[in-house]
This record gives sequence, structure tokens and C-alpha cells, in this order.
Amino acid sequence: MVKQDFICRLCGFTGCGIADIKHWREYVFCPSCNLLFVSNKCLVSVEEEILRYNQHNNNLSNTGYVAFLSKLKNVINEITPKYTDVLDFGCGKNAVLSELLRNDGYNVHSYDPLFDMPLEDEDRKYNVIVLCEVIEHIRDLQNDIALIKRLLKSGGKVLIRTRLMPSVTEVPRWWYAQDKTHINFFSEQSIAVLAGYLNLQVCKTIEDDIFVLA
Repeated sequence: MVKQDFICRLCGFTGCGIADIKHWREYVFCPSCNLLFVSNKCLVSVEEEILRYNQHNNNLSNTGYVAFLSKLKNVINEITPKYTDVLDFGCGKNAVLSELLRNDGYNVHSYDPLFDMPLEDEDRKYNVIVLCEVIEHIRDLQNDIALIKRLLKSGGKVLIRTRLMPSVTEVPRWWYAQDKTHINFFSEQSIAVLAGYLNLQVCKTIEDDIFVLA
């Protein structure tokens, strides 16, 4: 029987192997889709994950954070008209991006089950679904990708913001991997695989950490 820790969280490939172990974290590499991920046995508890998020100063009064989100907001402004339906998937406790987009005239819905923000309507579909610094945290990638696919309107777009990993051997010492809630590390190949599951293709933007799937 294949150990669950060695089944790829993204593509389901069963031939994954340990790439590195640093401190308490075991990093597993998938040669099929090029995802590097932290094994299930090394994940922090959901309670500890929420505690970590609550330490973030992510609110409208944080000008640095608002400037960070504004780059993503500008990309959304460029690719879709206002007054369209947008889902802020994994919006966080304060749903700051949701508020910025509402101020720009979008019809925005905020979703984050960790902070008791459920989908308002399970059958509603969206023109744009945004995952800002979310995809690297998701434990059940296949389930959430299927949810995103179900919620996306025909012809809709998905925006993903995440840092692409350096070489596999560098990730355990990479600053982005020091956040214990970051458990999935994507390359251009694994982003493209994710897009394929949504029947979309990856379009690069002027921002090296923002990807439009259309």
C-alpha cells in the first residue's frame, strides 16, 4: 500500500519521494507535476494554523498590506469589467481584498471556512475567483480545485497569487517555506497542471507572483 504522505496533493501521483527533511518538516517532491509539498504527518493543527493567521496584521489600516493587495486589484481591473461577480477564496479574517474590490465596484463575496465565512449560495457561480496567498496553505488541493471548478462561470478566470519556488533543494531553506502554514510550493509546471484541471491555461502578468488562469 502506498503511504498517504507520498501521494501528490495536486495530481495524485503515487511515486513521490522525500526531497529533504529540515527540522520537523518533511518535504516531498512529485516528479509528475513538479509540486513540492510538506508531508501530512508534519502539518500543524488547524487550531495552530488559525493562531498563526491571527498574528498577521492584515487590515485596511496596514498601508503596506493594502499596497501589496493593490497590485492584485490592478490586475483584476485589467482583465474583467466592474460590477461582475468575484469570489475572494480564502479571504482571511478581515477580507481586506474583498473590501478593496467592492470599493472598485465589483460584486464580491468572501469565503473562508477557517473564519466562519461560508459560501452564501452553494449554487452561485462567479466570473472571477481569486486566491491571494491561499494555494500554498491548502491541505486538500484536489477537493478545493474541484470546488473552484464548480463555482466558476463558463469563460470565467481564476487568479492565483503565490511565490514560485526556487530549485527543490533550496526550498527547505527558502524564506517562504519558513512559515509553518505554507505547505505547497509551486513551479510554473505545477501551476500549469492546476490550470489544466480547471480546463484553463496560465497567462503571466507583470507581477512575478500573480497568475491569471483563463
